[in-house]
Amino acid sequence: MKRSLSYAIFATCTAMSLVQAAPFQDSGLDLSGSIFLDAQTPFQPSDLPNNILVSRARIDLKGKWSPTWSYKIRLERPSPGYNSDQLNALMPLAVVTWKAYDNMQFNFGLDTPRYSQAGTAAQSYIERDLGVLSDSIGKKLGVNVSGLIQDRYGYSLGVWSATARRSIVDYSYSVIPIEEDYGDQSFDPAEVLGVTGGNTSPTVSMSPEATLRFAIGGRVNMVLINNQNFSWGVGSGLQSLDVIVPAIAQVNDNGTYYYSTFEKRLAVTTDQSIAWRRLSLNVAGHYFKYRRNNDPAVSSAKNIIPSDVYVFQKKNHAISGYVELTALLVGEGYRIDPNTAVANRITPNAKYGSLEIALRVGREYYYNMAAAQFLNSSFNGTNGLPMTFSRADGYNYVSIDPASQSDIIVRVKGYTVSTSYMPNDNIAFKAEYYDTKTSVKSNTLWTTLEKEEGIRLRTEFSFS
Repeated sequence: MKRSLSYAIFATCTAMSLVQAAPFQDSGLDLSGSIFLDAQTPFQPSDLPNNILVSRARIDLKGKWSPTWSYKIRLERPSPGYNSDQLNALMPLAVVTWKAYDNMQFNFGLDTPRYSQAGTAAQSYIERDLGVLSDSIGKKLGVNVSGLIQDRYGYSLGVWSATARRSIVDYSYSVIPIEEDYGDQSFDPAEVLGVTGGNTSPTVSMSPEATLRFAIGGRVNMVLINNQNFSWGVGSGLQSLDVIVPAIAQVNDNGTYYYSTFEKRLAVTTDQSIAWRRLSLNVAGHYFKYRRNNDPAVSSAKNIIPSDVYVFQKKNHAISGYVELTALLVGEGYRIDPNTAVANRITPNAKYGSLEIALRVGREYYYNMAAAQFLNSSFNGTNGLPMTFSRADGYNYVSIDPASQSDIIVRVKGYTVSTSYMPNDNIAFKAEYYDTKTSVKSNTLWTTLEKEEGIRLRTEFSFS
């Protein structure tokens, strides 16, 4: 069924691009869409295959019920990627909009407010994620308000439902000695290690039903300068939400097991965008922090954090940033989008279209719990990584090497070189070379976990 729907979307997009949506032009319904055809050639890791795939087949339907009420629905078949066999036909966007004022509108439905510069459209890039912290909240049901004031101040703020899940209310490890139960009796850790669960699996109690949870977030931005030769915009975003799947961390300190939970995440971002004639510069920084759940109403066994268990007292956050420089070899120049304060609009040459090149350099740092969530289980057993990661029913579980007495840091650094040629508004040809390296630092040593290098090619067809 999923595959059939994907092909149906693809066929519909192709047909509509040929007829330019003529039957809908007089009906008040706007139909647009796009098809992305990708070729991927990974050099490293060497075991990844070359691939050619339809990375996107999308249809957008927009319409108005009245001058103040409108709607938008999106159907999309996203990329399965060259390392995944998932084929899902989705409806990632379904929004009803009420335009209350010229500079304010309310959006209800499956959507989230703007958060960062990285979420805006950029012509040259195929994958614009280097230097951006992973954000897995996706599109959720909620309401947000957005608008543009004086063609200079943009905002997008909202509340939406987070992933409903069961909440951890208590847990314990069968290997944890509870001294008051033994009194003056001698204690043999080997006896406890033999009970069900061993020294790796906690016994977790969950609340009986998922509860409705809410997240808040959004972005505000301002255009500082905007004229024909020079433009400059700045922006900042915020998100506060529950972690999609809560995490439990455990460390062994001389035979005693300590543990803590991480169920909240706070994230902020700042960015600026500068355009000067045919050049543009974008700079952004991101930060998020995992917070322990210290709710006193929950059993105290949930957070045992002694002062000598170093990893729980230190950073459990992530930081990242990138710098990107783009240049127009063909085209009249860049324009800033006042809604986002990002210089991502191109005035093409009337005869030859536009040809853009771009360089992007980025770094990401993940500390302790954030490092575990980033790596997941794909690197378990790798030399230099002092922890293992596994998934359980409703939570993630991290076991940390007791010998690690400093921050566990995962670093991703690299660069991307891209180019994009658009002969007209409906076709784009893109090419991208990427080179990244993921490393881990425990105590004083850096160990390389993975190198990624390759070439991506894309042809984009769109219609409106």
